[in-house]
Amino acid sequence: MSRVNTVNTMARYQGHYSSRASKAHTVRIRKAVQRKSRSRFVLIAVLCIMAGILFGMFLSPAQTSEASVSYDVKTRYTSVRVEEGMTLHALAQEYNTENVISDREYVREVQALNNVYDSKIQSGCYLTIPYYEKEMHESL
Repeated sequence: MSRVNTVNTMARYQGHYSSRASKAHTVRIRKAVQRKSRSRFVLIAVLCIMAGILFGMFLSPAQTSEASVSYDVKTRYTSVRVEEGMTLHALAQEYNTENVISDREYVREVQALNNVYDSKIQSGCYLTIPYYEKEMHESL
């Protein structure tokens, strides 16, 4: 009888052991899958960061060792007598040669300088007109 009890006890223990072993095996598999998904995520994140860096390098202006040229724009003023048929737009095309600002902005500036709030100007009067000069500077 003791042999029968021993066999039953061993069978129960082995059943319990195999159940515990399968749970442990399942846990190991689950952890391996989690590690694999984490490593995929890290790999994708690193690749995205590297792609962003490379993309930024291609878009950034090239650095050269040569001297770079910069311009200072100076605003000067002159007085102009308005002739018959002259318009503010024509003055903008004539005096806004450096295209520092748009012709529309130039007309607004002339209107503000001369307290003219209409697009019509009277012939015979004088207007203060800005014009722009660029001065070139070389820097190393």
